[in-house]
Amino acid sequence: VVRLTRVFRQAAESGIVRAAHDILQGHMPTLDPPAPDFFFVQTDEPPAIVERIVSLVADRIPKRFGLNPLTDIQVLSPMNRTELGVTNLNTRLQTALNPDSGQPRLERFGQSFRVGDRVLQTANDYKKHVYNGDLGRIEEIDPTDRVLRARFDGKLVDYDFGEVDELQLAY
Repeated sequence: VVRLTRVFRQAAESGIVRAAHDILQGHMPTLDPPAPDFFFVQTDEPPAIVERIVSLVADRIPKRFGLNPLTDIQVLSPMNRTELGVTNLNTRLQTALNPDSGQPRLERFGQSFRVGDRVLQTANDYKKHVYNGDLGRIEEIDPTDRVLRARFDGKLVDYDFGEVDELQLAY
């Protein structure tokens, strides 16, 4: 058993670190004193929460901090299904951040993959040198050759349409 107790990604005085410690102790995060890197947005109903997340990612956070929502912001959800799960959030964020504008797309496994989408590799593929958790971006969908091409850390990876089940949207 290993316990990770030292924080490396944020300064010790970070509001994110303080909030994480509060949550680990079973307490609501304290917002006093205010922190420039942690915000709590109170919203109670799932439809309103989804709308708030889309607004924050697509508009408010990029404007406030000068970030690119396609490359600099990642939404995390602890579940796949339900209105607040990964599947629905990915669909809603895809619509806001990479709307259907006639670019090539591929419908597979209940998802619509489009050129420009962020994707997550969900299985280790040693032949392609991509691994579970790698994030990439779709650069090309070729319906004639039945190939989807995604770039991971500068490397272009080809997927036959039958291999696309190794990918999921990653907004």
